[in-house]
Formats: sequence, C-alpha cells, structure tokens
Amino acid sequence: MNWDVLKNAIARVMASGDDGVIGTAFFVGGVSALTALHVVADTRKNPPQFAENIVLKFPDGHSTGATVDVGLWDSAADWAVLQCAKPPNVPAIEMRSTLAQDDEWKAFGYPEIHPEGKTIGGKVRDAAATYASAQAIELFCDEGAAGHGARLHGFSGAPCIVDGQAAGVLRATLVEESVDGRRERKLFTQAGTVYACPTKAIMDFQIAKGMFRLSGTWRPPEIVQQEFLVLLSSSEGRYRRLESVAKKAHEKLTSLVGAPFVVPFADVFRSRDAFLACVSALCRAKVVVLDATGFEPASMLLAGIRSVVRRSITILSVGHDYALGDPLDVPFNVTDANIVSHSGNQAGRGPDPVDLLASRVRRGLQELSMSSYLDNPVYESIRRLPSDRRGLIPKKDGVLVLCPFQQPYNSEIWERRLRRGLKHQLDRLRGEEVPKPDDLGVARSFELNSPRLVTQALYEHIRRAQACVADLTHWSESVLFEIGVRLAATSEGTSCLLAKDCKPKFPEYEEQCEQIASLFVDEEGIYDPMANWEEEEAYARAYGPDAVLPFRGMGDGSVHRAIAAALDVDTEPASRSVYRELIDSAELFGKVRGNSKPVGLYPSNALLTAREEVAEFDRLLMAWLHLYYRHAESERAQDPHLRKAIEQISVPLMERHVGRIKEMQNGASDDLKNVLSALIDAFDSI
Repeated sequence: MNWDVLKNAIARVMASGDDGVIGTAFFVGGVSALTALHVVADTRKNPPQFAENIVLKFPDGHSTGATVDVGLWDSAADWAVLQCAKPPNVPAIEMRSTLAQDDEWKAFGYPEIHPEGKTIGGKVRDAAATYASAQAIELFCDEGAAGHGARLHGFSGAPCIVDGQAAGVLRATLVEESVDGRRERKLFTQAGTVYACPTKAIMDFQIAKGMFRLSGTWRPPEIVQQEFLVLLSSSEGRYRRLESVAKKAHEKLTSLVGAPFVVPFADVFRSRDAFLACVSALCRAKVVVLDATGFEPASMLLAGIRSVVRRSITILSVGHDYALGDPLDVPFNVTDANIVSHSGNQAGRGPDPVDLLASRVRRGLQELSMSSYLDNPVYESIRRLPSDRRGLIPKKDGVLVLCPFQQPYNSEIWERRLRRGLKHQLDRLRGEEVPKPDDLGVARSFELNSPRLVTQALYEHIRRAQACVADLTHWSESVLFEIGVRLAATSEGTSCLLAKDCKPKFPEYEEQCEQIASLFVDEEGIYDPMANWEEEEAYARAYGPDAVLPFRGMGDGSVHRAIAAALDVDTEPASRSVYRELIDSAELFGKVRGNSKPVGLYPSNALLTAREEVAEFDRLLMAWLHLYYRHAESERAQDPHLRKAIEQISVPLMERHVGRIKEMQNGASDDLKNVLSALIDAFDSI
C-alpha cells in the first residue's frame, strides 16, 4: 500500500470532555480504529474516564462519531479501539508483528504545529523497550531531533508504519521544557525520542482476554480460539487417519468440548508468527492431541511446551501399525504420557481408536477439577520450587546442556568436542574465581549433582539456568521435548546448535527439521562435528565471555513472552482459593458418609487412623473459618459460589465431626463460640 493511500486511513481525533483533546487515530477494518487511550480518556483517573464526544475526521473529508469499544483498551500500554458510527470507505491499515533495530519507520498525524497533517519518521532504536512499565518500541524521530525538536503533541495515536504496515501506536515523547522571551513555557521533543505501543501487544491482549472482535490482520489467528486442538504428523498419509478419528470421537463429545481444529505440523513451523500463534493456542486449548507416530521432532517440541503451560488434557496418539500393548520405544521424558493409538491395528484388536480417544477425553474433562489431576509430570515439577531455589543460576556457575546421550554422539561430539569447548568458556568466565562445590558446571540431565528424581532435577535446572545450550544434532526426541520445556519455562535465552549436514533418522521428517532449524538456529550455531573444539567458533558464540547468543530466532525469550500474554490464569495453581486447597487436602483423609473403606494405607494402626480423622476435621474447619472471616455476610449471601462452598464444607463437618464441634464449643472463647454456632445454623438451613 503506497503512502498516499495509507494516509487516507489516518484520522484527526477530537475528543471533548473537561478539556478538548486533539490526537490521531487510524482505521484497521470493519468499524474499528486505533488510537492512544489518553487521546480519548482521562487516564489520570482509575478507571479511565472516557470522553463524552469523540469525532474522527479523515483526509477525504469523511467525518464520523466514535465510541471506545467495551473492554478493548489498555491503560498501561495506552491504546484503545474505537467503534466508528460510519466507518470510512478506505483500505484498512494492516498490522505488522515483527520489528528489528534500525528498521525505518514513519508516521502521519495531526500535531499542534501542523493541524492539517504532517509526516515524521526515523529509525527504530529498541524494538523491545519499556515505557511506564509496559512493552514499548523506542523510536528515533528525525524531526524531533532537529534544533530544539519539533513539538509532537497531537501525534499520539498515529500508526508507526514500517514497510507499509502498522508496527506500533505512537503514545509519548521524552520532552524538555524551555522558556521563550515572553516567559512562556514551551515543550520540545528531547533527543528525538518517541515511544510507541507495539501492535503485537494489542494482539496479545485480545488472546489473553479471549476477545476476537477486530478483523483482518488485527484479529487473532483462528487457532488460538480453539478448545480442541489436533496437531498432525508431517508424514503424508499418516495424519489423515488421526484427523478422521478425532472428528468421529468428537461426535461423542459435542456437549463437552468444541469441535477439533486440525493443523499439520508443517503449518505450525512455516513462520515465526505461525509458531507463536500455536504456542498461544497450547496455552488455551482444553484438549490437545499430538500425532506421536515416530515421536517426530515437531511433536516432541510442542509436547514440551504444552507440558509447562497448561494442566488439562494432553494426549499423544501413535499411528502406523502400533496398537496398545505392543512394544513402543517411548522417549525418556514422556514415559508417563497419556498414549493412545489411531492405527488400523488398534481398530482390529480393540478398543476402537474412536472410542479410545473419546473415552480418554471424556474422562479427562471429568477429572480435571481434581487437585491431584496431572496430564504430565512437568507442570508441577517446574512450578513447585522452594522460594530459595527459584533464582537464576548465573552463567559463571555453569551451563545446562540439552543434547543426545546415544553413541556415537557421546564419544565423537560430546566428550571430544562440545564438553571441552564449553568447559574452556566456563573457565574463561570464572577467571581466578574458585568454583563452588555445588556449581552447575558443564552438565547434562543425567549428570546433574542431585539425589532427586532425574526429571525433577532437570526441570528445575531448565527453569533456573541462565545459560543453556541445546544441540539439535541427531534430532533426539528427548532433546526436542526439553527444548520445548526450556522455551516455555524461562525468558532467558537458549543457544541452539546444529551439526552441519545433520539429517533426521527418518527422511520423511527432513522438511520439518529444516523448518525448525530455520526458526531456532542461524549460521553462527552451525558447527563442524569433526573439527577440533579449539577451532569451532560456534561453541564460543553459544556460551562464554564472547557469546553473541542466544542466536537470533526463537531462542530469544519470545516464546516465554507469548505464553505470558496468552496464559489462562484461571488454570494456574495460584488461582486456586485457600478454602479449595483446604477442602481438597481434607478429602485425602476423609470418608463419605457410610463408607467403611480405609483412608490410609495402614488402617490397622489405630493411632494413625485417629490422626487422619483429626487432620480432616482441622482442614475443613480452617476452610470454614476462612470463608466466615474472609467474606462479609452480605457477600456470602449474594455470591452463589460462596454459598455452595459453605454447604460443601458444613455438610461433612456436621455429619462426621459434630461431636468435636460441640466439644470445642465448651471451652471456646465467645468469638469462636459464635462462629461455631453460625456453622451449626448454616448446616440446619441446608
């Protein structure tokens, strides 16, 4: 789109309120335009107070009233979507999601100094800056740097255009004040510095809120809106059977989950944007089925990401000629995974793949509310770290290496080359500093100095190690899974290496591996597997005082940032209420009414049995006290969820522990007596 056409989609904004405000907005399709929030609202108030009257005037003379779209605005990032009463008849400005330092940009807006419209421009200084605690693009503005700097007020809300697309929304400038000969204050742009809200932040906001009202390139990809995601093998012919099985299985699940959305791995890895869209989808989907036939690289990498971001239903389905019960070489990291089969052999032996998948999904949706439910072991392991074991392990304390363990890699690459090269870099980082006994050093998963389960120690180090080098050579299934976990678990960089001319063990995965390598490895990460370690510069670039890594690409923390924006916070452990945790804990020790089955493993131990009963009582009572003191009486009366929780607690307390309650009343303080009386009254009212 040429510049003159673009300018036709950029409007002058006049917003009335206590004070008239003039700014800029631009048309993004449908009935929507974008601007800076402070142009159309008083952001000094919380919540912002929106202007009573907003008018957009486009260059062709078209004028329309507008209102702020409900919920589609962000105070911290300073942007707002406007709904136009009469949208303009002009092409929409498209969104650009990627940006790099020194990219050339320009904008058209309506500043005070040039109300009929003016073009400004410059270069991107920092594509990943912050401003007012929000993501921002720091721009150098040529006009703002000249002399005292142009007064840019009125450009707020203008699009930051790079290669004909909007990469940001102008929001602020650094200003300095001067006093002229008449002693009048004047504000000027300081050092040509301008800040914009990245348009990517607007996309992330929509995904996080589940709001999909914008159109065209501004609308989140369809994949992120799905509840049931099916990711298909790159092997021609195999994935079509899983697609058919998933769709038929859904016919038995229509009331429980949305229809399956089917995506081949080749589509996921075709570009950076497509991959990040899939990452966002993995954060939100209730059900994810991955084609694990051959445990191919794409499947394992996505399984690693999913294992971190969502506790839900994650199923690996194996095709070809595999049927449940057959020997299966399962990668170390997914031995506990939920594995089914969609093969013809499975259909012949039974249960039928359609029934098998449908029953697993149905059962998972039923059990998902259980506090003890896990669909993979990574989710809890990587979250439940003691407070003193969450900090970063500095680079000078060592580097975590994710690489294969099989021969000939161990002898030819690891022992002779990679380990020595990284150890040399570690020694350079430390200098004269003496290593501590518990330093990480140069360590692989089975070499971590910990008596704990290997996976538990590995996932902690994946989260904590500031320096991590991943070698994709031989395309090991476990390494790809671990890379997925690493990308999802930390914003710290991951340096990806790959031996030149390295091919996957199955030719049908070659194109897929090339796609993955193009996203994660650049020329600086390609090494000669036969060169002496002293001659291989890739090792020094990957780790050490001269490291230039993480390499350009997806190892730069962008996956972690995408997850932070798309994460369903309601599924996180911290979202669970205290009383819910107490109830779940009580259920470990309690019995339902009339149930004589033992609670613990050793019911013949009378002392242990008595303590189990007390444990249930204490937890239920604490849950009741939490609800009683934490919430006002009026709140308890109006909130149906609280009323249900009160019932859920009071029934087992009174049915199984009424004797303990009455005994407690006898020696209790007046306050506690009143609370216990309220408990009895609540039970009587049920």
